[in-house]
Amino acid sequence: MLLGTEHNITAEYVTAIQREYLYTLWGYTVAISAAVALQKRVGRAASELHRETIWFR
Repeated sequence: MLLGTEHNITAEYVTAIQREYLYTLWGYTVAISAAVALQKRVGRAASELHRETIWFR
């Protein structure tokens, strides 16, 4: 199915672009989720270390 004869754009090509965009977006989402999870773990570790430091004073 041609969507634009002057540019020879087919529905398959548009679908491929959308799929590639979604894969890229999903990759960023996974990376951001991992970074947030790491940040939370580091924050918890810092809090525990701070509590232990106060306890030993």
